[in-house]
Amino acid sequence: MAGISLVTKGFDQFQKKIAALPDKVKREIDAELKDGANGMRNDMIYNAPADEGFLRNEIQKPVQVPFGYSVVSNAKYSAYVEFGTGSKVSVPSDFNDFAAQFQGKGDSTGSFYEAIKEWVKRKGIDEKAAWPIMRSILLHGINPHPFFIPAFVRWEQLIKNKLEKILADNL
Repeated sequence: MAGISLVTKGFDQFQKKIAALPDKVKREIDAELKDGANGMRNDMIYNAPADEGFLRNEIQKPVQVPFGYSVVSNAKYSAYVEFGTGSKVSVPSDFNDFAAQFQGKGDSTGSFYEAIKEWVKRKGIDEKAAWPIMRSILLHGINPHPFFIPAFVRWEQLIKNKLEKILADNL
């Protein structure tokens, strides 16, 4: 798994409309998109769990794409944190198709066990507990800790509202 990213529905049509606008309006729109992408990233970082900060560090700065910006969480376990695992998976209904791409993509190597062993050491727990903890996670799953989708939903609406105002003021 290569992390998670989402695309706003209807953005392709919006991009086509932008192309015909005056340069001044395009710059205003670009500034709002950039500000919104930065705000979205900041919310994601703030809401992501922080153990060693790896997940937070993997939420990338917005990258400019044509008439927009991309915010991505590159941690390979981002979706597991976002949606939970096993019997504890919880996916907002609007995001079922998105979440389905991560289903069954677990790590079959020993790195999961190694990560649990490292976590146990950091927490001052006897290393012998690593195996039972890993087994419990595999049997029962982990609770979701949404950080990506809540920020996406919040900022998607804020950005849409600001863009609608820019278009209304300039058309």
